[in-house]
Amino acid sequence: MFDLRAIFKLYGSSSDEGYRITLRNLDCLRTEFMPWYEKKLVETHACSMGELFSSLALLLRLLSDLNRTALELLTYGDKNSNAKLVRFSELCSTGVASAVENMPICVDDAWLRTFLTVVGVKAKEWNANFPTSKGMPAKAQECCKTLQTMCAEVGREVEALAVVSERWTPMLEHLRQLKNEVSIPVDQFCKTVRVHTGGRESNGMGVEGEGGVIIGAVYAEALAKRERVVADLSYAVADPKVRRALNLEHESDVLLSKMDMLLAPFSKVATFLMNDLQRSGAMIHFSEKLEREELERLQVAIKHLADREIDDRGPVDADDDGAGGGSGGNAKDKKNGDVAIEGEPFRRGTARLLELYVVVDYGIDQLLTLLLHMSQIKITVSKPGNLGAKGSSSLPKYISVSIEGMRSFDLEMFTALFSDWRQRVGEQRSCRASQGALTLYQKAQDAFERVEAEVEVAKATQVELDEMRQGVVHEWTTLYDTLKTACMREFQEDVTIRFQRPADYAWFTDAPQVPK
Repeated sequence: MFDLRAIFKLYGSSSDEGYRITLRNLDCLRTEFMPWYEKKLVETHACSMGELFSSLALLLRLLSDLNRTALELLTYGDKNSNAKLVRFSELCSTGVASAVENMPICVDDAWLRTFLTVVGVKAKEWNANFPTSKGMPAKAQECCKTLQTMCAEVGREVEALAVVSERWTPMLEHLRQLKNEVSIPVDQFCKTVRVHTGGRESNGMGVEGEGGVIIGAVYAEALAKRERVVADLSYAVADPKVRRALNLEHESDVLLSKMDMLLAPFSKVATFLMNDLQRSGAMIHFSEKLEREELERLQVAIKHLADREIDDRGPVDADDDGAGGGSGGNAKDKKNGDVAIEGEPFRRGTARLLELYVVVDYGIDQLLTLLLHMSQIKITVSKPGNLGAKGSSSLPKYISVSIEGMRSFDLEMFTALFSDWRQRVGEQRSCRASQGALTLYQKAQDAFERVEAEVEVAKATQVELDEMRQGVVHEWTTLYDTLKTACMREFQEDVTIRFQRPADYAWFTDAPQVPK
């Protein structure tokens, strides 16, 4: 017999006060809310990922000491007019700065890979170009010897951290997904507001304010700009590596959608466990005793399977020669060369769960074992009337059906789909090595989305501007719900966001939505 509430306690409890933030402007979502969100992610994962954080902290402390020693050696080099010592000291200082300049509050797999690569290259460069300190004062020689020892130690710590990070790759990728879940919609909304208000945040489109009607784009100029951006995007999409990456993204989405359908019974039961189990006082029983580590993995799986948010990426431009909408774009007229393939919807929680196991050796075996444990659960209700109708202590019919669906789960089909998806994920990682081409494509894609919005605003009538404004209102409502949901799910914090000058933002925060 097992009480799911015991697992929840391992991950902290909710705050009675919640988190209230008052923003000076919209950019504070990036500069104030996002840092808080990443700090909370670190807090909630610090205990479970202590090995990784300790190894990273050791390397960062060593780099800090190395930088301080390099600056000390620079002083000796200046005093004794030793150009080699000066150059080497500056080489060390700039190397440390370049390695940590973009360090996030909450590290993830993408940043850590870059960090290890940069520090590894710098360590080899330092050890290969270390100057001699002969003829220097004793203190300078001692400083030089200390720095040489540190440079060699950095190389060893990089190797040690690389080994540790391999073991924690699934959780690092999980952290990146959690960060992106919030940061991407925040960035997108800020961009939407600025595009549709001529670069300003306050007042709505077509609303009179101190600066008059806020519509800066001229239709002819917007069309000319669009032509230039389309040419740039067509050039970027013509790269075979970019086209292959887009095709892989579509194929991965299709496979994810199929696995998501197979996991539907698990998702329904997980949603019930997350939303109704504790409230009803129900208990779950397993057919065998599970170890603490297995219970923790099961808790993570239930949280992800209960996430009902749909990731519908829309059309994916891969095989068309023209400028496409790309991942997340809107379908365009075929004559303009936009859109060739429709994206497949799937639950984001399913994707996050599978991504935890895709890079682990024998990950499919671990995942199937986890699903097997979940399919063998038995739920009993201790408080009659809380679940069934009219005082009944029985489970809702859809839960009973879902439990049966879990027990008849098609293991062979799921294993085959997972194997195909894992192969494409691996190839996607190889494609990411061509960062230049993909970065060029992403910049062109972002520019295309901005100019499309500018064109729509420039040619819009007042009625159409009002409809666009309603779109911004809806996007804000969706974003706010996403932020609150993510914070409540991950660290049981009830987030409330307000603005210092609410009247400036009332056009999208307080405006009633028109039913669609």
